[in-house]
Amino acid sequence: MNAVNLYEMMLIENSALSESEEKKLDKKIEDFLKDKGKIVKKSLFGKRELAYPIKKETKGNYWIYNLELDPGAVSQFSQKLKMEESVLRFLLLKSQTVLEKAKGKTVKKVKKD
Repeated sequence: MNAVNLYEMMLIENSALSESEEKKLDKKIEDFLKDKGKIVKKSLFGKRELAYPIKKETKGNYWIYNLELDPGAVSQFSQKLKMEESVLRFLLLKSQTVLEKAKGKTVKKVKKD
């Protein structure tokens, strides 16, 4: 693994998945990232009603991932997620602010008089 960038991903999975199916999806993501990156942080945003049906589903589980990923592997990773039946939608963005937070730096707010 050469140079890596930090990415933030929001993933919406089918809310009808069983716990074992969720673990299978997690395992697939971790297996792909084994050589090309790693999961820095993963958090459940919650089960939410979708604004409109996606793949005939009206609810989804929202997950937020902070990832370290080789830039050359981003398109492969996106293709793999698109092929997953249990993934309704995802958005993967390059993130600089997450990197600063991970290093313990805080952004100072400027006070307005």
